[in-house]
Amino acid sequence: MRRTFLAVILLFILPAAATASLTEVRQDFLQQTATFSATPVMAAPAADGSYLISVYLDQPVGGTVGATIAWTDENGAARQYQVLGGTGVFAVRLMAGTTLTVATSGTVEGSYNLFIDGMGFWN
Repeated sequence: MRRTFLAVILLFILPAAATASLTEVRQDFLQQTATFSATPVMAAPAADGSYLISVYLDQPVGGTVGATIAWTDENGAARQYQVLGGTGVFAVRLMAGTTLTVATSGTVEGSYNLFIDGMGFWN
């Protein structure tokens, strides 16, 4: 009887005590004909959060473009991840009040597309 009572209590108390949020990160840079400097990808969150980010860079014909994703981790350290074409998937621990940025570099002949997708998780 005590186990059943405890299980019922935990069933109702834990969900109320353990809350979490899930957000989507999505930014498309379509038909880019030049490189660009650091540009925010999302709004800065109010709390530290963990994110799973996917980047897809479609190389221009005759050019070579790289994308650099930069952020500040929960300890205040600057971090970055580089993609030189194709797909990159990586985890980010983002400090509250800061955001992910993306910048591109290289040579562009024609145009290229850059897609950034992800999910954020925090309590």
